[in-house]
Amino acid sequence: MNLVPWPRSGYDAGMWPLETLIVAGMRRRVLSGISGTILELGAGTGANLRFYGPSCRVVALEPDRRRLQAALRRRVSCTLVPVQASADRLPFRNDTFASVVASLLFCCLPEPLMALEEVRRVLTPGGTLLLVEHTRGDRGPGRLATRTLSGPWLRLSGGCHLDRDTVATVREAGLQVIETSSRLCGIFRTIVARRV
Repeated sequence: MNLVPWPRSGYDAGMWPLETLIVAGMRRRVLSGISGTILELGAGTGANLRFYGPSCRVVALEPDRRRLQAALRRRVSCTLVPVQASADRLPFRNDTFASVVASLLFCCLPEPLMALEEVRRVLTPGGTLLLVEHTRGDRGPGRLATRTLSGPWLRLSGGCHLDRDTVATVREAGLQVIETSSRLCGIFRTIVARRV
């Protein structure tokens, strides 16, 4: 597999420490073994693309044209289909994808429930949602840090919410959560859910 060296952009450079220490391993675990046609929401600059194999056809959805272009410059072993669109209005028919993937996205969306309802609509029955997110800490220092820093971080980051309970929102959208795992007191979390 040919991989373009990380980082590729200012965002990637800023994320490099977290990516190296925590997030890349979570991405690798949640995406291991995935194949077929996959919808990736908020593909960004393509941080997940290195984890897809040649049996994957990835529909990379991203509203920001510059980030999508950065993703397209990566050398990957999967087939890549770029789509410039937003996660809360997916331009696909019902029951289209067996797998939907997103990483570090639902913290930034203005209406995460609306986007997850769209995910449910485009997933096939029995289809799987695979997420790597940062969420509200679930205990001790993680809970305290996300609660304390949430307001200032929201203003500094331009819309990233540190304290969202994404697992609860996934359930509220009508998806069945089948597995979660967390790092750093629940601040980083993988979520696997299914459309039933």
